[in-house]
Amino acid sequence: MESWPEMKASTPFGKLPIMQDGDVTLAQSVAIAAYIGRRAGMLGSTDEDFGTSWMLTMQVEDIFTEFAKHYYGANKDADCAKYFEEAGPNAVQQLENLCRGDRFTSSLTMGELSIFCLLNLFLDMYPDLLEHYPKLNVFYNRIAAQPKVAKFLENMDFVHIPAGRSVRSRGGGPCPGAEV
Repeated sequence: MESWPEMKASTPFGKLPIMQDGDVTLAQSVAIAAYIGRRAGMLGSTDEDFGTSWMLTMQVEDIFTEFAKHYYGANKDADCAKYFEEAGPNAVQQLENLCRGDRFTSSLTMGELSIFCLLNLFLDMYPDLLEHYPKLNVFYNRIAAQPKVAKFLENMDFVHIPAGRSVRSRGGGPCPGAEV
């Protein structure tokens, strides 16, 4: 793999993430998610599912942007703990309130996978996070049990995991790819 300084000049906006699919090169995480969602037929089968999926995707972007300020701050451990004591519970409770049983939409969508990815990331740091959120816990386990997601979670060797994090104990890790 080429080094970042060499690669940076060839990216659309000089920053990550980027995705290459044949002749298509995309930047921006939401654009990448939309592209993958469309390719996988996961944008929603109804207007309600389409809108809900996008709402969830954008909410994940907002939550992650706020969380990243803590994660990449000067005092990562203390800042992350502060996030999960203050802003995190409200964000997770809002998702719990929107969850209908074990789902947000009538079929698996890009938005649901976005929520799963966010929860998976958070669970790596706080394994008991969903203890007080029963609908999200059932939702998370339903997505994790999807055959292609489960296979991805079992074969995490190629994904960079921050030092000191044990994803093997839970079988989790960062976001699964488009092949769901």
